[in-house]
Amino acid sequence: MQYILTILVALILSSRYSKTGDLRLLKLPYSVLCLWNILFFGLRYRVGLDTLNYMDNYWKILPIDGLTISDFMGLHHAPLYALLESICKTISPEFWVLQIAVAAIFNIILFIFLKKHSVNPYLSFAIYFFVTAPHFNTNLMRESLAIAMFLLNYDNYKERRWKKYYSMSLLSIGFHYSAFIILLFPLLRNIRFNKTFLWVVIAFSVFCAFFVGMLLPHLPSGIIYDEINRKIRRMGFYNINWFIMHFIRYALAPLLLLLLSRRYKLNELHENILCIYLLLCVGIFFYEMFFVRFTNYLTILLFIYIANYVKSRYVVFDYKMYVLIPLLAVNIWYYASRGHYENYYPYHSVFNPVEDDKRELRRDRMIEESNSNVQM
Repeated sequence: MQYILTILVALILSSRYSKTGDLRLLKLPYSVLCLWNILFFGLRYRVGLDTLNYMDNYWKILPIDGLTISDFMGLHHAPLYALLESICKTISPEFWVLQIAVAAIFNIILFIFLKKHSVNPYLSFAIYFFVTAPHFNTNLMRESLAIAMFLLNYDNYKERRWKKYYSMSLLSIGFHYSAFIILLFPLLRNIRFNKTFLWVVIAFSVFCAFFVGMLLPHLPSGIIYDEINRKIRRMGFYNINWFIMHFIRYALAPLLLLLLSRRYKLNELHENILCIYLLLCVGIFFYEMFFVRFTNYLTILLFIYIANYVKSRYVVFDYKMYVLIPLLAVNIWYYASRGHYENYYPYHSVFNPVEDDKRELRRDRMIEESNSNVQM
């Protein structure tokens, strides 16, 4: 109920803002919605499968006054996130302190970014919340901070201030190592949706296929290789439904926006970002565990572009629905048919600390599957 209520409030405020253009709606109501998200996700109790893993790890974290250099370097998490964990552990051994810190950093930066770059921040937020907010805030605690740092860095990318961009990128990498992908974005800054892009997609697909078939088997055995190999083996279970669902969920919306840009001229920067996003989507069909993470850095921008497109007075209603309906429908199907909603529903807070049996069982099965695959 809390999830639906949040979306409804955002949609109501989006409608009022569209009709009136009253900037006061971007002050107190907007701040209250931001605060609600911080408290909603920051005070959750055992919501999200990866949250359970974070909680198990938190008891091992040392307070900052007892943390030595060797302890710090021995932590598995990226250094800035490990430092944040240690600071929160110094404040309190309760895990909700870290949850509040992560939720506050991510959501404050997110709301500021939406306000600055979206023609209707409430609609952008509603799309984001419906599609991926629970996942970002409960399963991607580390990566969400890296994404937040990238959002702060976006203007440097936009203005081609590359020294500042690469300097700020270190902050993202400091929170999650997957952020190294943003170091490659400037190399693709001039890419556009044209015939050259088609050849880039073909070349990238051939490279990914070559890497899976030729290079991967010759990598030295180890933790990283075993994890990659485990994920690759799962490709044998992927069928046509998996490819269709992933295409609609990740690639269809940016592809439609790019195709419709022939009729409704896109901003060159938006076209560039969508092309990079689509290129990353190609990688999902070869290395899902890597490239789904990589697309996360551009997902917020995608939702902004969709909201801007839907709110454009120059775009006919039918074309707006071509973009929105498949994206929303496939996510409803994704959460309902595979039981993913159980990762986030029912919601419990630290004021009502109840363990959900189904969620705990799903987590135990995930650990068993991971251990059995490693032993293979």
